[in-house]
Amino acid sequence: MKKIKSILAFALALSICTAMAACGSSDDSSAESKADKAVTTTTTAKSDNGDKSEDAVQSETTDESSAVEETDESSTAADDTEAAQTMAFDDIKAIAEELIAQPTLDDAEKMMLEKFDVDVSSRSVSEFDITDDKHCTMIIYDLKTPIDVFGKDSGDNPLPTVDSIYISSYTTDLVPAAFDILMTEDKETYDYYTKEVYLGFKRSDIVYGTVEDVINSSYEAYQVYFEYGDRWEFPEENLAISSSYQTLTAGDNEGDIQYSVDFRKLEE
Repeated sequence: MKKIKSILAFALALSICTAMAACGSSDDSSAESKADKAVTTTTTAKSDNGDKSEDAVQSETTDESSAVEETDESSTAADDTEAAQTMAFDDIKAIAEELIAQPTLDDAEKMMLEKFDVDVSSRSVSEFDITDDKHCTMIIYDLKTPIDVFGKDSGDNPLPTVDSIYISSYTTDLVPAAFDILMTEDKETYDYYTKEVYLGFKRSDIVYGTVEDVINSSYEAYQVYFEYGDRWEFPEENLAISSSYQTLTAGDNEGDIQYSVDFRKLEE
């Protein structure tokens, strides 16, 4: 599973690298309209008769079993959040700036291993040409322990946690240019939140909107809106931050949603 996640991270990275390095934007995802708020609902059943008949008890037991089955679909997201480390977005941004300031990709990778608890066995290196004069090299790792960066939505529902990271270069001399955090949510959890919790609002819109709110509330920066992603520019720091997501289409992961936050040198 971890190897598959790395491959999928590469698929998203390919689209991000191609779009941002070639034309300065980051829109290769499947976002649509944004929902402003998460909607939650709770159903409470009450009995008018204090003495429950045997049939009533049996019915209540069946209802409770059904409720347990429904909540099982969202247990993965809840368990991941409970087991995750917590890290502020500002700390992630500071680490990203350190990583892309390193002289070589090797130096950036060494620092990345010091800063994050990665699964060393998951290491994956991908290389491809973007244009005639741009060649992308990416070093991807899964995390041993996920990181809770964005907390919960406005309805107090846990958001996907960061499960993999990567560092990139766009030159043959391997000078670091970008660092990305990735959050992947399985289709079952996504469907549960969309249908049962948000009552038709897409989970991806809620997550994407919450990520945008976190960034906007933390910084005053020039924001560029794209159809499939947003980009914040910090000229004084020579930094750009982009947020996007896509629906995965590969094998057993078809239908899963992968969210990305990309930090890179502004001139890239």
